[in-house]
Amino acid sequence: MMTHEDRGFPHPIEDYRAVALAEGFETADSLTEQIHAWQHLVDTGLAWKLQGSFGRGAATLIEQGVILPADVPGRTPGIEED
Repeated sequence: MMTHEDRGFPHPIEDYRAVALAEGFETADSLTEQIHAWQHLVDTGLAWKLQGSFGRGAATLIEQGVILPADVPGRTPGIEED
């Protein structure tokens, strides 16, 4: 599994926080954190285990090039550089 460092994110994100941001019941501090949440859900497989809207949302973001599939190494394309 790719780590947050491999993907270019400064710190790890917990499963609960990633779900909360993707679901929208918590607000992300930045666009990068929102993208990190979705990338985390894909990398851990949670996007495909939760209700269907998570999988559809993740698939759309992958198709748009905002995040990467779990098996593709490299930095997440949609993140802002510091």
